[in-house]
Amino acid sequence: MGPTTRRAALAALAAAPALAAGPAFAQGADLIRIGAALDDQSTALLYGVHSGMFAKAGLNVDVQKFNSGTVVAAAVAGGSLEAGKAGTMAIITAFAKGLPFRLIAPVANWNSSHPDMGILVAANSSIRSAKDFNGKTVAVSALGDLYSVAAQAWFDQNGGDAGSVKFVELAPPAVPAALDQGRIDGGVLAEPLYSAALGTGKYRNAAPIFDAIGKHWAEAVIFARTDWIESHRALVERFSRAVRDVNLYVGAHESEASPLIVQYVGLDPAQAKGMLHSERSPYLTAADVQPPIDIAAKYKSIAKVFPAQDLISDAAMKPPSR
Repeated sequence: MGPTTRRAALAALAAAPALAAGPAFAQGADLIRIGAALDDQSTALLYGVHSGMFAKAGLNVDVQKFNSGTVVAAAVAGGSLEAGKAGTMAIITAFAKGLPFRLIAPVANWNSSHPDMGILVAANSSIRSAKDFNGKTVAVSALGDLYSVAAQAWFDQNGGDAGSVKFVELAPPAVPAALDQGRIDGGVLAEPLYSAALGTGKYRNAAPIFDAIGKHWAEAVIFARTDWIESHRALVERFSRAVRDVNLYVGAHESEASPLIVQYVGLDPAQAKGMLHSERSPYLTAADVQPPIDIAAKYKSIAKVFPAQDLISDAAMKPPSR
């Protein structure tokens, strides 16, 4: 994200709490414009549109491409999107700053048993441990986002010094070239770019940073403004059910859905083969949302810990009672 784009995003986020009356949302009761970043966590949304599953639920879902969750949040705050898909940390931070966001559906959970992201370094890099990152430059999609906070936690938990690491913003597709040119020492990548980069043999994963947050937690979510949720409750509940169904299907048919995200990002279709995937989550739970809240407070992305349930809309799908 360039400086101009980021300034616009931050300006929109800063102005959002003043939008008490709510923005002029799009016409059409069943239209949901969703901003989604360039990562595999967007796959289920794309599949829901292209397969017709959303349409069968009576939903007109329009997925729009963005470089980061921070910019998505700004667009939702300003009313140019009804909803957004973002890393959980971006929404935790926005909510803690007073923005009227709530989570309405899950997207993906981190599961340490099958990692699908990390900090890549050049294959011949001398970086072999957290300590080796001290004083180095690491690229993340947005400062203060989930990736940067997780990286800080991983460095500190594994013998490094997060305070000595210089974090810079860089759109994920630009990370491999920046590594090749020596402009950065490491860069965070997630699927589908992660496997594509590793497949070249030029890079390796030097830091499975999401393990620093927990073994299992909500990695990405769908969110909306509270005023839009309240005025479109039946639509939100229908959408939440449809997302559950799409996530369950895609989780069992990843190879069928993978070509969509490769096309969305703009990669060679052959790179869909061997792609790793986050756990597709059918339900939002406070237990999965709490770990990133706790780590955000620890690394001062937010002022203090708050209960995860405060962030989850009561219009979201609930897990079946046991």
